[in-house]
Amino acid sequence: MRLTKITFYLLFIPLISCSQKPDVQHETFNELWTLLDERYSLFDIREVDWQKVKEAYEPKLNDVDTEDELFDLCCQMISELHDGHTSLIDSKSDLRCNSFTYSDTAAILKAYESKEAFWKVSDATLKSNGFNELQEIDEHVFVSSNERFGYIRLNLMAGTYQAFAEALDQVKDKDGLILDIRLNPGGNDETLHKIAGRLVDETYISHYKETRMAGKNEYTKLRSWEVRPEGPYQFLKPIALLTSNFTASASDVFTLSLKGRENVTIVGTPTMGAMSHVASQRLKNGWRLNYSNKRTYSRDMVLYEGKGIPPDVFVESVDPTKDQVVLKAIELLQD
Repeated sequence: MRLTKITFYLLFIPLISCSQKPDVQHETFNELWTLLDERYSLFDIREVDWQKVKEAYEPKLNDVDTEDELFDLCCQMISELHDGHTSLIDSKSDLRCNSFTYSDTAAILKAYESKEAFWKVSDATLKSNGFNELQEIDEHVFVSSNERFGYIRLNLMAGTYQAFAEALDQVKDKDGLILDIRLNPGGNDETLHKIAGRLVDETYISHYKETRMAGKNEYTKLRSWEVRPEGPYQFLKPIALLTSNFTASASDVFTLSLKGRENVTIVGTPTMGAMSHVASQRLKNGWRLNYSNKRTYSRDMVLYEGKGIPPDVFVESVDPTKDQVVLKAIELLQD
């Protein structure tokens, strides 16, 4: 009897252990999907049926054997959002994916081999129109000018206010300014508002934001954001603001803040249309999910998310020998 009883326990314990073994892959997949389902703010704007996305991707878990394969599947799922503010990070394996791949969508980067190749053509176009050699203020801010107009290239909207102010000092007496943010992927609200404040002479509401309430299809009360004059002087002469669909995030909002100003003409192609703040949540397995949890409206309550802010003058730079957007900006400033 004693031998039979011991044998029974030895056989039974493993069966209990196997039956209670958690399905970690399904758990992680569902945790990620649910987090977005309850907190993501742009499903309707981006025309995504999130339940149908789950139904399409969940069966694919049957073919997943490793954590890296699971990460890849989850990346494929969030790519359905096409949102540059949504990303997944696995710091243990040094893996990262974004829901929106800039290089696959930005027309500028499709027409040219690289950013460097694009800027080489742009620099040559400036030079052929009398602009001097670009001066590097810092790694993200460059300035040049010809007899009449200034040119500032601003490639980041974070920690660049002082460099921008120094560049502006060099062109403040010119008749007009070309401000180029075509390859500016964003930054933060503080910087964008301070830079915008150097270009306006009054305080006004630039945009509104609202935040999705977790677990509800409801949003907080609209919060207004203001631009107010900054610095010792403001540049109020004609400005050509150059944009592309690489112009994103804080640069999107910067464009929104200046849209409609009497002295500002937006030239180029629509911005990316990614204007939400980024919320962040760590999953149980250590992955970090970043996602959009807000909506941003213009001061006249237009939502440009997913569509981009349209330019006043549409021009594409697709000619490998000249920068057509810069040429149009010079033409507009001369009128």
